[in-house]
Amino acid sequence: MVLAALDHKIAATLFPATALGPKSWHATAQVLDALGSPFEWDVQQAGVAGVEVASDPLPAATLASIRQHRLALKGPLTTPVGGGFRSSNVRLREEFELFANVRPARALIPGRFDDIDLVLVRENLGGFYVAREYYVPIGNDPRAAAVSTGINTRDGSKRIARFAFEYALKHGRKKITIVHKANILKALSGLFLEATREVAAGCRPDAPAAVVRESAVGTNWTAPARAGTPPAGTPHSACRRRTAPLGTMPCTSGWCVSAEP
Repeated sequence: MVLAALDHKIAATLFPATALGPKSWHATAQVLDALGSPFEWDVQQAGVAGVEVASDPLPAATLASIRQHRLALKGPLTTPVGGGFRSSNVRLREEFELFANVRPARALIPGRFDDIDLVLVRENLGGFYVAREYYVPIGNDPRAAAVSTGINTRDGSKRIARFAFEYALKHGRKKITIVHKANILKALSGLFLEATREVAAGCRPDAPAAVVRESAVGTNWTAPARAGTPPAGTPHSACRRRTAPLGTMPCTSGWCVSAEP
């Protein structure tokens, strides 16, 4: 649909980027303008800009604007590393109960992976993102140890699971993969896994199948075969796509066996 077809202006809150700079917002604005953007922007500040104008990375005026318009476009916001103010992104999620982070991913042009069509649904309010942290003094060092506490609730876990299944049904998805780390975080991630399994068991017969999988990080996978690439098991020294000298680190090309005798 061409946005210009709308016969009225839509009020929306805008807080420009502070992390990637204004270029990211300008590119977005150009795309919207090309479509005949109907938005009437109420420009507010957040992140570093919020601190500069209101001594708060998420000023009350910004929150009031979002509540009034119920629509906002947010540029990437800077979050200090290892100190400073708490993430404005996390505070926004908490303030408006934005519990589901939905990120579709599709391959639009040919590349290393051509057949990508998936949607990531991440719980936004629990886990370690609650950022309940503190230091433990030992001897003369007041910051000798650091502790971070993650929080998951049964209700919160069921809510995100129901959202994922309802989304999958609505959009014709065939499978849901439950990604967890209950083998290590037995209570924190175990509760999440237990709750999501309960939701899956109670779904209607035409719901997508639920597949349980441990942490996707570090999971072994096989790269798809592509024309002009070495076959599986090709020695690293013969891999035309190698990106690391032999013996220094694993080949990051994903096409060969980098551990040679």
